[in-house]
Amino acid sequence: MTINRYHRAAFTLVELLVVIAIIGVLVSLLLPAVQAAREAARRSECQNNLRQLAIGLHNHHDTYGKFPAGSSNNPGFSNPNKRGFAWAINLLPFIEQNNIYEQYASANLLTDMTKFACCDWPNPPRNLVIDAFVCPSQPSDADRIKAGDESNGRGMAGNYLACGGNSVTADTAIYQTGAKQTDGHGASDNTNGFFQANIPKSFRDAIDGTTNTVMLGEILVNNHDADHRGRYYNAHGGDCLFSTRERPNSTVGDFVQLGCLEGSGIWQKLTPCSPVGGGTQTQIASRSLHPGGVNVALGDASVRFIPETINIDIWRAAGSSNGGEPLSGF
Repeated sequence: MTINRYHRAAFTLVELLVVIAIIGVLVSLLLPAVQAAREAARRSECQNNLRQLAIGLHNHHDTYGKFPAGSSNNPGFSNPNKRGFAWAINLLPFIEQNNIYEQYASANLLTDMTKFACCDWPNPPRNLVIDAFVCPSQPSDADRIKAGDESNGRGMAGNYLACGGNSVTADTAIYQTGAKQTDGHGASDNTNGFFQANIPKSFRDAIDGTTNTVMLGEILVNNHDADHRGRYYNAHGGDCLFSTRERPNSTVGDFVQLGCLEGSGIWQKLTPCSPVGGGTQTQIASRSLHPGGVNVALGDASVRFIPETINIDIWRAAGSSNGGEPLSGF
C-alpha cells in the first residue's frame, strides 16, 4: 500500500471568509486611529506655520521698530483700481520669500498705490502659492488657495489672518484713515487689535501684554473665486484681518465686503456669511477643520489651540491689545 506523505492541508472557503472578515474588522478599527494621527500631524504643521509667521513678525519689529500695518491701502478707496495689500506682503522677506517681495518692490507696487490695481499689476507673482500661508487641513478644492484666481487678478487667498480686534475690523472710514467707528453691533472700538489699516503698531501698543493678545489666527477659505476673505493681494475692506467677536468655528455669518459669496455645497456651512448693506463692514471669524477649535499665535509668538467652546468674553478680551480685560482661564 502506498502512503502519500505529501498530503497538503488547505483552507476551506468558510475559513477563508472568516479570515477576511477579521482583517476587515481590524482595518475598520485602525482607520480612525490613522485618520486621527494624520490630523494631529496636520494640526502640528499648521501650528508650525503660525509660529514661523509670528517669528517673522517679531523679526520685522526688530528691524523696523514696528509691525506691518494690517493692510496698506490707497486713500482713494472709492476708486476700484486703487486698492492695497495685506500685512503678509511686508512679511515675505522675513519668512524666506524675499525673491517674491522683490518682484513687488522692483515694480514700485509697495510705494505707489496707484499701481496696485485690481487686474493689471506689472507681472506680480500674485498667484504663486506660498505654503507658509496655507493650513494643511484646508481642503484642496478651495482653488483660490491652490491656483490663485487668474480670471480677476485677485491672487491666492490664505488661511492665516492678522487679528484686527474683537469687533468689526474695517469699514470705509477706517480703511482710509484708521479712525475708530461704531460698528452698529454693540461695540464702539473696532481698531483695538494688533493690526489695523494703514497704522503700524508696536509692542508698546500691547497694553494688555503680548501673552494675552492674539496676533494671528486661522480662517477657512471657500471655493468661490469672488469671495474676498483671506486675500493678501488687492486686499481691501478688512479681507486680511479677522475678529474675535464670535467664537472659533462660529456658525454666525461673517460680514463681508462687497457682498456675501459662500461657495457651494459644504462651504455654505463651513464658511457662512451675511450680506452687509453698502459693503461698509467686515467681520471674519476664526475657523478651521481641526476638530474642536482653531490655532492662534499670540503676541509673544507662542501658539495655542483654542477650543470652540471658549468663554466668549475671554475670547473677545484676547482679541484686543489694549482693553485691560482679565484673561483668567485663557
